Amino acid sequence: MIEPKKWVKFTEALNAAGVKTGTGRGFWGGVAQDGAIVVTSWIQPKDVKDGRRRIHRPFTNHGGLRRAWDSGEIAVGTKVRVILTDPGNSETTGKKAVKAACVLPGYWRIVTFGEYEANTPHLTAWVEPVAEAANATITEADIRQTKVDRAIADIEKFRKTMPRISVEEILSARHEGHKY
Repeated sequence: MIEPKKWVKFTEALNAAGVKTGTGRGFWGGVAQDGAIVVTSWIQPKDVKDGRRRIHRPFTNHGGLRRAWDSGEIAVGTKVRVILTDPGNSETTGKKAVKAACVLPGYWRIVTFGEYEANTPHLTAWVEPVAEAANATITEADIRQTKVDRAIADIEKFRKTMPRISVEEILSARHEGHKY
């Protein structure tokens, strides 16, 4: 497992990874000046599984990261830089804050996408170090399945925005506009 080397303020970690900013507020990573995609992962145990780290699709486009997700630049096989974040004391605000962060060494690769989770209203993905991922083979079937999973997740998200309709309303709507 790759261990963090130096913990710094989140803004310093963003700048060290190539995302130039004066503040870390609202950032989940970004697109570095050299074009590399920079993502963040929390240090908590639930975000680590089999040497992989979980990353999240951001709500906002700070640093251009949301655009990279939505345009498909972030896909299975994409190399990214990872900033590991340590949450600060969130008891007073009820929101996660970054107490400290560090840029993990080397590149990481997106290996799979997660699903919308009950307490996570956005898409997740899993990354692993490129050195470990070099031995893994990503097939066309894996890529197709990832696209299918993302489409299903998007449909489920859309369905949550629609009003609930009873069976009676659906059945009566099929005859709407008929003369007989």
